[in-house]
Amino acid sequence: MIYETCLNGIKIFAYHGLYEAERILGAEFIVDVKVIQHLDDDKVILTIEQAVNYEKIYTIILDQMKVTENLIETVAQRILSKLKLEFEQASNIHVTIHKPNAGGLLPSGQATVRFQG
Repeated sequence: MIYETCLNGIKIFAYHGLYEAERILGAEFIVDVKVIQHLDDDKVILTIEQAVNYEKIYTIILDQMKVTENLIETVAQRILSKLKLEFEQASNIHVTIHKPNAGGLLPSGQATVRFQG
């Protein structure tokens, strides 16, 4: 069976961007994470140690979003790397970062990067 733990729509104010104004003023980013694990059909998750702890996912997201980068791609890759270390049992992890307004360059919508591994 497939077991997924997802955090969606995590809003975080951070200072990522190529342009100086983005790094000074900051902006809101939205992060989604999915951790996928394959389990034996008879496996029953009874304790938090057996589960993918979404509090740990959230903490990793917050810690990595605090480190300012020029590119949200770099941030997403760092989040993915940390999650892979924390959840070695995961068969796949998806990290998506949305950047609404993308530095004032997009009149509507958002820029999005997505990594999985």
